[in-house]
Amino acid sequence: MDIVPNEIVYRWIKKRLIIVCKRWYAIWCTKPMMVDLHQINFHTSDLSCPVNSLIKFKNLQVLRLGKYSNIDSSIKTLTSLKTIILDQNIYVIDKKLRHLTNITSLSLANNELITIASLKYLTNLTKLNIESNDNIDDEMIGSLTTLKTLILNSNECVTGETLCRLTNLNSLSLVGNKHVPNKTLVTLANLTKLVFAHNGIRDDTLKCLTGIQQLSIYGSKYISDASIIHLTNLTHLSIGGCEHVTDASIQYLTKITRMFVSNYPHITSNSLERLLHLTRLTTQNFESSFSRLTSLRTLVLRCQIGKIDWISYLTNLTSLSLYNMDNVTTDHVQSLTNLRKLNIASSDNIKKEDINLPLVKKITSLIL
Repeated sequence: MDIVPNEIVYRWIKKRLIIVCKRWYAIWCTKPMMVDLHQINFHTSDLSCPVNSLIKFKNLQVLRLGKYSNIDSSIKTLTSLKTIILDQNIYVIDKKLRHLTNITSLSLANNELITIASLKYLTNLTKLNIESNDNIDDEMIGSLTTLKTLILNSNECVTGETLCRLTNLNSLSLVGNKHVPNKTLVTLANLTKLVFAHNGIRDDTLKCLTGIQQLSIYGSKYISDASIIHLTNLTHLSIGGCEHVTDASIQYLTKITRMFVSNYPHITSNSLERLLHLTRLTTQNFESSFSRLTSLRTLVLRCQIGKIDWISYLTNLTSLSLYNMDNVTTDHVQSLTNLRKLNIASSDNIKKEDINLPLVKKITSLIL
């Protein structure tokens, strides 16, 4: 899917500025498309436009509106939309949204306007983001039984009492959410992805969720080896600030293919070397050698402590990114002849001309 640049959208909104050739115009109008009317630059206003400008995109699937993006009431004609992002938007109300019954993904982070008055009509909805949303409560959530993905980060209104009705739910995010009780999580037997941080989820709950395949957990003092050791179906693990999780449990998660670990004295290469399917590893503030992780294809190191001579042994790497590491030199990467992506922009010790020519020829993405 392609994103239409703001400058192109602007030219089409302002008819007198249309200078795009008809052939190019036709191509863009038939491709699966995302239109983003949100401005990242805080010194400029979000774009607004009449719907008849967007109707030109016959296959418009994703629409993102900024806080001040205004679209007229004929938004209901955008029947091809599958995803709409209304984070903080102050113009789209229930009366406009209720007609977009084909959408499957809706983001209402920090949104103060949308209620059950429109949500009840969105019967195809499978993904909902209500991060920091004070307008959607338990009763509303309980009626959305088609949901598969629910984001409740920093949400103060949803207590989780009705989550047990969401029998199709397989992905749940609870970062900063302290209101969903442990007893509710245990009932979500179909969960395959769970993200949580800085809340009260405990070992007795987590160890019951044995179907979890993707787990992200940060800053949790209640989680330890006692629960992690039971999650043997994990394929993706991101972990940080959990001082009671150690090599003792990690070594048994042998299905893991991707892992992120941050500043962990208790998780070392001793356990990671047992993860024979591990192909992608990201570490931060780590002090350990991974020379035996020869199955790795992607390695991202941030602020690696100590010597890194061992990198030269990872000859199967196709992607290597090194951040804030002045201890890396040309000698460390010369033997990595399978590299296709190399990012060492934060290192002052490597110059492009210092890298051997055969290696440079194979690399498709080089950032120095």
